[in-house]
Amino acid sequence: MYAVAPNLKEKFPTKVTSGLLEDNIEYCQNLIQTIKGEPGLTDIPTIKEKLNYLEETVKDDIEQLELSKDEDAKIGHKTADSSFF
Repeated sequence: MYAVAPNLKEKFPTKVTSGLLEDNIEYCQNLIQTIKGEPGLTDIPTIKEKLNYLEETVKDDIEQLELSKDEDAKIGHKTADSSFF
């Protein structure tokens, strides 16, 4: 990224060090918006591919967070010998 546009370093959001998934998701969302806001960057195939991968990963993480907070979700296991409990 910096090889293509070295001036972007100042525009990128500050990296988070808290270790919280929510903070990392917010950082990635800000990073995605910054990259999409720069004209021509998403036209470069390698950047576009990595940006799409990052967007998919963030979407999956958000989905998993929502599922893990769902109080109606069932927790347990099922085998051939036992039912879901």
